[in-house]
Amino acid sequence: VINAPRKGRGGGLAFIYNEKLKPVANKITEYKAFEVTECIIKTSTGIIRLCAVYRTTQTKTKLKYQETKIKAFMDEFESYLDDLVLKSGYPIICGDFNFHVEKARDNYAQKFMLLCKGKGFKQHVSGPTHIC
Repeated sequence: VINAPRKGRGGGLAFIYNEKLKPVANKITEYKAFEVTECIIKTSTGIIRLCAVYRTTQTKTKLKYQETKIKAFMDEFESYLDDLVLKSGYPIICGDFNFHVEKARDNYAQKFMLLCKGKGFKQHVSGPTHIC
């Protein structure tokens, strides 16, 4: 297991892997608006850079505060993507961004998708990953 435990109570990110893959944890910048951890897997055809991201949400916040948190996330995540595309290897980003990208009228989700697309990333998940 390669993990990045959250400070405080509960949470964190982890990679659980088959020993044959021999992933190596990669030290990265810490961000305030989201959690991220990376590991590198060397293959016969190149390097795969796995990136796990988690953006938390708070359900009992004032709208203005929530908007500020989302803007901070967008700014920091854009900086992360800018750094990521300069690193060696093929990046694969997975995680929980807490945006409903399937909702065309969700402005935050659409801004997030535009940000990712603008940096050359593609969404491969075609539907919701959970149903409320």
